[in-house]
Amino acid sequence: MTTTLDIVDTAVKIGLGATIAGLSAYVIGRQKHNQEIENKDRDEQKSLSRELALTVEKIESSLQECAFEFHNQNIELSKKSVVNAGDHLCTASALSNLLGSSTLVEELRKVSEHLEWIYHELKSDSPKESEMEGRVLEIVEIKAKMYPEISKFYKTKTS
Repeated sequence: MTTTLDIVDTAVKIGLGATIAGLSAYVIGRQKHNQEIENKDRDEQKSLSRELALTVEKIESSLQECAFEFHNQNIELSKKSVVNAGDHLCTASALSNLLGSSTLVEELRKVSEHLEWIYHELKSDSPKESEMEGRVLEIVEIKAKMYPEISKFYKTKTS
């Protein structure tokens, strides 16, 4: 014969089992959700880092195009190449800001100063080739300093 105590005992066991199962599902679900967010953040950081590296290369490529056009005495195309480098620089600055790297932003500001100088030099009556080459070499050196920082963001796990 089933007593009231047996019924209450069974109800309590079922209730406790359901509570434990519910809490376990909640905790596991929350952990999984947090892990998915971490993975998404890490993937986004890698994507931004990759895009930044490619954009920095586009800056140098535009400068090489500038030098080529300058040596062919096509100043207008050379200036256009510097403007293209400036466009890539703006993209790189935005990506650096998204990554939260003040170091990269500062290095890109230095590149900006050199690009501006080169552009104004190209607008002068007699551009000084050796000084422009020196500025381009400084930009290449700055780029070399940037890669360890970009790589750090690419390899870093977000938390």
